Amino acid sequence: MTVPSGVRGASRGSGPADQRHDEFLAAMWHRVCAALGFGAAERAAVADRLGDLLGPWARQRLGSRPRYPSYVSHGGLPLEMSVNWSAGGTQVRVVWESLGEPEPTPGSCLDAGRACTRRLGDEPGMSLARYREVEHLFLGSEGTAAHRAQNPRTPVVWNALAWSPGRPPAFGVYLNPQVDGPGRAEPLVGEAMRVLGLEDAWRRVGPRYPELVEHGHEVQGFAMDLVDSRAARVKVYLVGYGASVADLGQVVALTDHPAGDRLLDACRRTLGHDGPCRGMPPATCLGFRTGHDRPTAATAYLPVPDGGLRSRHRIAEVMADNGLDPAGYLAVLAELTGPDHCPGAQKYVSYKADGDALAVSAYLKFDAYEADRADELPAVLNAKPAGRPVGPTTHS
Repeated sequence: MTVPSGVRGASRGSGPADQRHDEFLAAMWHRVCAALGFGAAERAAVADRLGDLLGPWARQRLGSRPRYPSYVSHGGLPLEMSVNWSAGGTQVRVVWESLGEPEPTPGSCLDAGRACTRRLGDEPGMSLARYREVEHLFLGSEGTAAHRAQNPRTPVVWNALAWSPGRPPAFGVYLNPQVDGPGRAEPLVGEAMRVLGLEDAWRRVGPRYPELVEHGHEVQGFAMDLVDSRAARVKVYLVGYGASVADLGQVVALTDHPAGDRLLDACRRTLGHDGPCRGMPPATCLGFRTGHDRPTAATAYLPVPDGGLRSRHRIAEVMADNGLDPAGYLAVLAELTGPDHCPGAQKYVSYKADGDALAVSAYLKFDAYEADRADELPAVLNAKPAGRPVGPTTHS
């Protein structure tokens, strides 16, 4: 996944229609990693390996509009990047949806995603054992409308990479728990948790789900680490339509986390009010690990309507007050947008309570297409609730 010439202006409105998907991702990867001060040789090695793993679809040109509007990013790009800052260091993440060949359709994209997941399982330190136990639950019924048309019930298999310098990359998978409809999402997740041996922890959430729904929360994402370790996480994402900070707190409280109050304070400081959020809906994520009787981590995601042009300073202050150096965060946004005057490049910020500390992630927006506006994309993309931030997801 080599860096094409002239990448410096690739996300500043030049319309990189002639770039391949892997070239575009490589350009963004190197710009972000360089802004963070990551070494050129090490970041290049990870980028090249990622390029090999993506598969043949990534060698297709971007074009002026998405070949297949993906829900991975708001603009239809099947790629999303984010950066996470925590007490453990800085981590760069990528989430992607593999596009099917020769033409991307819901069915061919699902097949491509499953094939990519199996390639990731062969990487050092990765395992598909737990994923294989639950994959069938998230595939829906073959031949149904969900497999023939792109809609919120379409089965998907997305993948993710998370990397910090000095460590090998780790990989994950994202699945759609609404394949049997929104009303079946919680029972489906509950069955997956039972199979994975996490039913005790899910009892903390499942019986309270009707109350969460009354306050606008809806299960829309399920993710798993593919690492071969008891520390591997399972994550459940909930979108909070019309949610205030207090509503987000209902989900965070399910963890009894010591940093929960700090997380909610960070949300209020970032928004400048108690909510509800403007624009795209906020979301939450609960993390689960084997051997625990409740969720072990909670994350809140907030949309950044101004792209970070003004809110970046509030976010930087939150980071500094929680012992995280905001210099890297500000450097990434400055590299992608310019310090003050260019369009914003951040679409979400997340705050995660894990242990006694707070972690912060910035989800980046790249103008990949000539018409990179949601109202210029096919209606089906607008019909999909756009609250799942991935991205990590990416790896939250």
